[in-house]
Amino acid sequence: MWWRKLWKSEVGVTLTEVVVVTGIVTTLGGSAGNYVGVTDRAKRGTCQHNLTQIAQGLMMHEMSNGTLPDAVFYPEKPRENPKSILTLLSGFEGVMVCPVMPPGLKEKGLTYLWNDACSGKALSQIPKPSETWLMIEMSAVSKDAPAPHEGGYNILYADLKVRWSQSLPKDLQPSAGKPSKSSKPGKAESAESQSQPEEDPAGKATSKIKGLMKGVR
Repeated sequence: MWWRKLWKSEVGVTLTEVVVVTGIVTTLGGSAGNYVGVTDRAKRGTCQHNLTQIAQGLMMHEMSNGTLPDAVFYPEKPRENPKSILTLLSGFEGVMVCPVMPPGLKEKGLTYLWNDACSGKALSQIPKPSETWLMIEMSAVSKDAPAPHEGGYNILYADLKVRWSQSLPKDLQPSAGKPSKSSKPGKAESAESQSQPEEDPAGKATSKIKGLMKGVR
């Protein structure tokens, strides 16, 4: 399944993180009907501007610290987690939300995912920066959520350029393929993979996610 490939890829995210983000999008994002104005080019432009501003913040962070922020993929509580990109880039809180996202997601203060394979690295250490994503809308991990901008996504890459694309980055694309040889699981992980059926973890964890999200509208 695509999520298993992502889990074991160089992105560095854990299965739990994928489940949490997918659950948040499903629970708070609702159906495609919640994405009012997904074809609004003005909102697409605002989202691109947001990511451009974030790029400037990342550049400033690297100039001051020598590396990109040591942030996580997507924390359960973005406003409180000290490793949230939202808290690590102080002063950029106003550009961390895509304007087309549903209210329930906007209230979390962060609607973009962070590629934690790049956490703590200098930009010069990232291979193929024009192809390596840094931030993208969180709906990218949910097969039930529509692409937010005219059938595509705004993506911030490691060359600090923002580009719109109808295709997700390779490590986020749905795929039934096996993980690459460069990211072989350990023995314990292999045994776990063989013993567990290939099923979507988001569906299995729906009740748990709803419990975590209780009280958020």
